[in-house]
Amino acid sequence: MTGSNNKNTGVMHKYSYLLNAVNQLSEGMVIVNAHNRIELCNQQIYKIFPYLDHQLLIGIKAFELVSQILAVEFKSDERKIIAIKRWYKRKLKANTLINFSFTSQSGFTLEYRDRFTDDNERICLLLDETNITQLHDKLEKTWLKSVEVSAAKSQFMAAMGHEIRTPLNAIIGLLELTLRDERYQDNKHLQVASRSANHLLNLLNDVLDYTKFEADKVNLSTVDVDLRLLCEDVLSTFAVQAQQRGVWLELYVDPKLEKLLHYDDVRITQILHNLISNAIKFNTSETPSVLLKLEALSSTATSQTLKFSVCDNGIGLTAEQQHKIFQGFMQADDETFRKFGGTGLGLNICQKICHLMHSELKVESEVNHGATFYFIVKIPFTNSQKTQVSQKNPLKGLSRADLNIFTNHPKLSYTLQRYADAIGFNLHYVSSYSLLELNEPDAVILFDPHQADLKFCNSQLKDKNLFQHLLSMPQRKALLIQDGDFSANQTNIKQISLMPLRLEQLLELVKDTSNGNNKLDTKRQGDQNNLNRINALVVEDNADNIFVLEHQLASIGVQATFCDDPEKAIIQFQQHNYNLIISDYQMPHLTGAELTQTIRYIEETEFRIPTQVIVLTADKSSECQQACSKAQVNQIFIKPLSLPVLQKYLCDLNLFLEEHQEQDDPLNNLDGLEHDFTDRDDIFIDTFNDDEEQVNEYLIDSQESRVNKSPVIHPLNSQSTTQEQPAPMDIKVIYKFVGDISDEEIDDFLTQFLGNLEQRHQALQQAFMDHDFNSVHSSVHTIKSSALYIGAQALSDACQKLENNTGNNQVDLVEAHQLWQHVEREIERLLAYLVARKGQYGKK
Repeated sequence: MTGSNNKNTGVMHKYSYLLNAVNQLSEGMVIVNAHNRIELCNQQIYKIFPYLDHQLLIGIKAFELVSQILAVEFKSDERKIIAIKRWYKRKLKANTLINFSFTSQSGFTLEYRDRFTDDNERICLLLDETNITQLHDKLEKTWLKSVEVSAAKSQFMAAMGHEIRTPLNAIIGLLELTLRDERYQDNKHLQVASRSANHLLNLLNDVLDYTKFEADKVNLSTVDVDLRLLCEDVLSTFAVQAQQRGVWLELYVDPKLEKLLHYDDVRITQILHNLISNAIKFNTSETPSVLLKLEALSSTATSQTLKFSVCDNGIGLTAEQQHKIFQGFMQADDETFRKFGGTGLGLNICQKICHLMHSELKVESEVNHGATFYFIVKIPFTNSQKTQVSQKNPLKGLSRADLNIFTNHPKLSYTLQRYADAIGFNLHYVSSYSLLELNEPDAVILFDPHQADLKFCNSQLKDKNLFQHLLSMPQRKALLIQDGDFSANQTNIKQISLMPLRLEQLLELVKDTSNGNNKLDTKRQGDQNNLNRINALVVEDNADNIFVLEHQLASIGVQATFCDDPEKAIIQFQQHNYNLIISDYQMPHLTGAELTQTIRYIEETEFRIPTQVIVLTADKSSECQQACSKAQVNQIFIKPLSLPVLQKYLCDLNLFLEEHQEQDDPLNNLDGLEHDFTDRDDIFIDTFNDDEEQVNEYLIDSQESRVNKSPVIHPLNSQSTTQEQPAPMDIKVIYKFVGDISDEEIDDFLTQFLGNLEQRHQALQQAFMDHDFNSVHSSVHTIKSSALYIGAQALSDACQKLENNTGNNQVDLVEAHQLWQHVEREIERLLAYLVARKGQYGKK
């Protein structure tokens, strides 16, 4: 008996020790037996829930404990208590683990979790997460505040950039105009002011770019790129500056380079522009030179690895300077800063761009022996190339053993020798005297009319001038010219750019069989494409579309009168003679079809020759097509109207007018247009493609229009946006529609677009609130059309869906509300984007 008592005493001691340990836990603990009754609660449970009676808890069901806690913690929310009880009872019945978090009345953040023992007992823990939650909330608030500060800084920089660049742009423009005046060209003060203003603009651009990178707001936007043309264009921007400073600009692009690759042309251009600018600025050599080299290191089935290098023979860099120059706001040394100036941000920005491309900008240099900056990057093929290893070599026409190219330019001969070794033609550098006496009729001559040894060639020229002598020579030949060189314009000899040498021009010269009289042929072609015979009346009520059409027509030399009201256009048409009318379809008062009916009536009653009428519309419905057909519209173009398609059509119209200028041709359709009418299902698909063959492929047979009295429809081009594109618009699309346009015009246009969009947004909101679905239909149609011209494809698509929904008499209100919310989100995204970038000039 005594032994049994001792054994029980030992068990009690162990239980007491265990209970004491459980009570010392910082977490609350409850043990529930297999019958879901409370076996044990430690002291922490009573601290967390002080209203619980510890004498009454042991032995009650776990559900009753939970009910007591819920009755106090959620006493003001009876529905929540019922829902939690139901959920908890279901968990107990299923005998599954339970895990949840909640905040107690006293402000504790608690997490409940449990586990089963081998005897099916439930060990329940209640953890106090209050400190962790408070710390998390504090960190989140701090992070949100830092984001707000960063956003405010970015907005401030954007606003300041606009406020500074707007007057600065005016200053630069006025100084440039003044310096063009012969009276002020030699004014040193104006020259210094112009250089300083441009320098200030460059500094401002560097700071704004650096701010974008610091805010992680820079992304790569990939397009199909011809890197050879890109490099040629980059170097050409420095041609005048290099010529003034006596710098020889050289370009070598590996002939193994693919014709097209898929990459961010803007960012590559930015890197190359910075490196070449530095190479020119820091080059104090007696014979300064800069080489841009692009090498194809390797190729796979889907990509090509390229090395971009910019080499100069300038001041060079020490090892310490090479380490410092890629850091922000750092110059090579103080002396460099005092002598050359700058922010020290250019190379840092270039390095950040390289990191975005998974590459690194590096430098190799020795003091007084120049420097080579380079980066290696893997660039994927275009989608059309992924099924093939390489494209047809565009320079194959130069790969001929019997091709002999002669030049009298010593530096160009080094450049050409690189290509001759890689491609396989023969290059000869000879004196000007020998070149003028050349007796190889099959040779190709690249002649520099500014070489110093020409003064010894008077005996060869006799009574002819240099250009007359060259023109009389039988060989294929071209003059090497630089920007600003107008002396060669007085001759019909073909001209080729010298800095940089453009291989496509050389290839054209090699293929030419006209013995040098190319310029005359070009002139004839230019006369044919001179569109001044066209006098157009444009009827468009949308200010954004007017901007695009104005620049499109101006860029191809078409005279145009603009009307924003179809009724005013009728009066204008009665008072003047027009041979082309371009009209929007959806307008106040009259549609494009109704306007055309009125025009046709005037022509018939006044015995006028029928005018060509083009209707622009985003409405692809059969009703629109039938209305235009009935009104005798000549052509329908699906918006957005691309410049190549418009130019092709107007060139054909111009040729028609030239051929029929002495005839009163009663036909209201063009003769001689390319005919490619088919019953394709994709007749309304909008695809933007600069390829002229693709543009011609989509031209519809106007002869069919004349026979069937149905209008011809041209699906027009627009750049599709990928899902990866983060921005709600693509500014490059504007350039594709209007061609060459200044940064200031882009800025003005986007400011105008922003104001118009805000007004249309308000009108659309009011119409939707009033359930005025006719106005909703009209408003989203207008927004949809304008959005396409700035590459806001997502907004245009959303508007199209809402327009379709509200185009019927019976509007599905539920669906309309969902579509309206989608349009609202896209408009808000675009408005926010335009406000954030307001004042920044679009860059091509």
